[in-house]
Amino acid sequence: MNYGSLLDAVNRIGNALQAIGCQRGDRILIALPDSLEFVATFFGAAKIGVVPVPVSPFMKAGDYSHFLSDSDAKIAVIDPLVAPEFEICAKRLGVTVVISGTERNEQSWLNWQQCAAGASPFLDSAGTGSSEIAFILYSSGSTAARRRRRPKKP
Repeated sequence: MNYGSLLDAVNRIGNALQAIGCQRGDRILIALPDSLEFVATFFGAAKIGVVPVPVSPFMKAGDYSHFLSDSDAKIAVIDPLVAPEFEICAKRLGVTVVISGTERNEQSWLNWQQCAAGASPFLDSAGTGSSEIAFILYSSGSTAARRRRRPKKP
């Protein structure tokens, strides 16, 4: 990956997010593994003033429901492996879902690659202010879990 290709992907996803209704200040949940899709979605959202909310793609439906509700995300970009867990909460919460991968999805969710391919590679940055939220990051809870398992000191 070079900077030109990355910029192209970021701009295309930023434009695609705007085309599906993302507006400055909105939150977008990202449940993708470390990948081009993750980086382009994170920075594409940030470039248009949308707040990325990255979460692990290895959570359960209850976790995703909590993240969506707590962050007030209206759009989610997910990996196909997340779909079975995500389907449960997406309908209930009325979230627009974009799924990565090239295969068709049974839920008729938007496809990341198709959205990116059809979008312009040119995008101006939003005029965000220095005090605006740049992103929201939830803890996985693993630190607290490790602490609970440690024996207490005498």
